[in-house]
Amino acid sequence: MKKSTTQWLLLTFMLLVLTNLLREALFYSSFGISVIRYTTLTSLLLNPIDYIVTHPIMLAAFAGIFYYYVVHSFAGPERQPSQQFDIAQLTREEQQQSPHRHKDPIPAVLFAVLLLGAGFYEGLKQKQRHEEGILDYKDQIVFISQGARQVEVIGQNHAYLFCLERRGSTPIVIPINGVVREIHVER
Repeated sequence: MKKSTTQWLLLTFMLLVLTNLLREALFYSSFGISVIRYTTLTSLLLNPIDYIVTHPIMLAAFAGIFYYYVVHSFAGPERQPSQQFDIAQLTREEQQQSPHRHKDPIPAVLFAVLLLGAGFYEGLKQKQRHEEGILDYKDQIVFISQGARQVEVIGQNHAYLFCLERRGSTPIVIPINGVVREIHVER
């Protein structure tokens, strides 16, 4: 793998991490949670991958964008798209003549907008369901020392659990390590 390709992959992953952090901030801000205070390095790096893999629409969009960039973006006028996997193989003139060179950021921006819109919409929808009393509150958290609690888990990262209780409007942020013995989530 050439250095330029590695740098592009690193930049892409960093933009994915930043976009996902903004998506989480939009989602949790609906409940008044500043999720950045509860974000660890592990969750910062792994949550984008987890979110994309667990949501089929995001996975399809990400796969389509990956296909677009790898196969079509660097195709020169006389080359076949399947032959193009590294921009370093193209001459400067071929890069300038590529029909896709002006479109390169468009799919990435569309994917970022899709991620941010999903975070904003999911947060508003979950908050509305909580205010209307539609949530089931079937999830159960078993604590090490204080018994169990019926809640609705709205999210979690690698260190914290974010929940809503039926009687309260304030969300609960619970550290997982050393406090929670079991989490039973009903979906």
